[in-house]
Amino acid sequence: MGRLNYKALENLALVTHIGIIMIIPIFAGVYIGDYLDDRFGTGGIFLLVFILLGIAVSFMNLFKIGLRKSRNKKDQ
Repeated sequence: MGRLNYKALENLALVTHIGIIMIIPIFAGVYIGDYLDDRFGTGGIFLLVFILLGIAVSFMNLFKIGLRKSRNKKDQ
């Protein structure tokens, strides 16, 4: 396998990883928020709070990956 193919597969893995780490916390926030709203009978406040929390966690994970990748480029 050539260097070009390896780099393409590495980039594909990175894009997949980013997609997964961004969607999982948001879906978890939707699920938990909806469950708590049903449990306590609130009108969607928990759903909103946990969606916003999931979005914040997603961007924090994205920032961590960006920092890690930028440090790896400096080391090379």
